Amino acid sequence: MIFILAWRNIWRNKRRSIITLSSIAFAVLFATMMMSVQRGSMENMIDISVKFHTGHFQIQHPDFWEFKSLDNSISYTEDLIINLDAANNVEAISPRIESFALASFGTNTKATLVMGIEPEREDKILNLSKKLVEGKMIGSDSEGVVMGQGL
Repeated sequence: MIFILAWRNIWRNKRRSIITLSSIAFAVLFATMMMSVQRGSMENMIDISVKFHTGHFQIQHPDFWEFKSLDNSISYTEDLIINLDAANNVEAISPRIESFALASFGTNTKATLVMGIEPEREDKILNLSKKLVEGKMIGSDSEGVVMGQGL
């Protein structure tokens, strides 16, 4: 009985009911669309960030996160790289060692990231050779360095 009375009351003023239903439908549609855009852009940002730094996974010494020291590095062997290359869904592997240093010139001093890489493997992941402003990309046999433009 109450449901019948409520239904009649809703349609007593048809124009008001249609405007209310339309505004609710538009709000739900707009909110759903904005949430999907937000989620898509967030996933894209995460994927780009992960792709250009650590990759989707990294292998490290079990004590590294507790004691962040170069002493807690794992041994890099060709067998390890061959086994990882043979794994399913692995696109590229790049062994790295990272640390920080102070760089100074004149009166300016900056904290800098220092990375030891295999240039050929790293270039497959980050396309460093295409991002160089000047100079040329180093190779595994070279003794040069690649520095950021602002450094």
